[in-house]
Amino acid sequence: MGGVTGADGTRPGRARTIVSVVAGAVCLMVAAFLLAVVQPRSEAEVTDFRAARACPAGERGEDCLRSGQATVEDKRAERRKKSTRYYLTLREGSAPEADVRLDDDDPVYGSVGPGDRVTVVRWRGEIRYVATAAGARQRTHAHPEINSSVAGAVGLGLLPFGSGLLALAWATPRWAARTRVRHPWQAGLLGAWMVLAAPVWFLAGIMVPEVFGSRWTAAAVGALASVPVVALLLPLVLRYRDRPEGIKVKPKFLRGTGTKTFPGIVLGDVPYAAVDAPYSGNVRRLVVGRGVLEATCAPPVGAETRQELPGDLTVQRVRPPYRDDPRQVADAYDVVECRDGAGRQVLIAAARKHVPFIVGVLAPDAVRR
Repeated sequence: MGGVTGADGTRPGRARTIVSVVAGAVCLMVAAFLLAVVQPRSEAEVTDFRAARACPAGERGEDCLRSGQATVEDKRAERRKKSTRYYLTLREGSAPEADVRLDDDDPVYGSVGPGDRVTVVRWRGEIRYVATAAGARQRTHAHPEINSSVAGAVGLGLLPFGSGLLALAWATPRWAARTRVRHPWQAGLLGAWMVLAAPVWFLAGIMVPEVFGSRWTAAAVGALASVPVVALLLPLVLRYRDRPEGIKVKPKFLRGTGTKTFPGIVLGDVPYAAVDAPYSGNVRRLVVGRGVLEATCAPPVGAETRQELPGDLTVQRVRPPYRDDPRQVADAYDVVECRDGAGRQVLIAAARKHVPFIVGVLAPDAVRR
């Protein structure tokens, strides 16, 4: 992997490749642990609970369902951003009070209050059900069937991430051998597949075991459900496959005599270019207006300086950042390649949404690519 040389004669970032390999391996190892260790334990617990029977009179075994009486001391609902948790504070005989979280607000939580008597059902030391004298019964959050598929679903959701990161680590140097672009479009599409496929696999891990009772069936369903994701991204592959590196830009203009200021930087062997170190703390901005393009620098201490760019700059093209661009060119920037009257190359870098205003000043009559 490290022996592949980029189209610009440099090797792509080894650090990013290592990070992708490590992150992908961690995702796959966590997925393997969840699927091979944690989820089988949850499934075994559900099976044991479903097979459990009521404890014989006088027996206090852990693997049978043991019923007892409790008094409701208090009840409360804790509201979170996207959910609400419901608790009953119960006292069994002379035992200390204990908070029991219910799975919903119905039917037990809404029908009892302080002083009411309820029946609690324990299994393996924890309260799994709460029932009222009227016969209403509600599961507690400790019920084995609640969230029993979450571990497996998370494990399945991590599979696209882990495999995608390893694929990215393997493919990025090979993409770099064909282009100087810092982040090839193929990497973006692979990232989009990871982001779209992971929820599909997660939902399959949640829903399928409820019907078929198998995490491996869920994995197969997740794989099949990923096919539409690939089909969704296929038009983008066909669109970008033979697309030139240049970016099509339609000039934009400000109304009236106002100006617009935004982050950006000017680079090149010219007196008005940025000369400070990449991380010196200086804030670089561009100012555009009707026929005006200026570069500013605001140091951490001292007054802001402002430099007007000459009127002889000619836009050559707009492109994404290259790996051999100066480090001041942020990954989120696009680069406007220019030549001045002396033939010197000048790079103007800014966010994509601001580039049309730069082109509007330098090349108002052109749609640049």
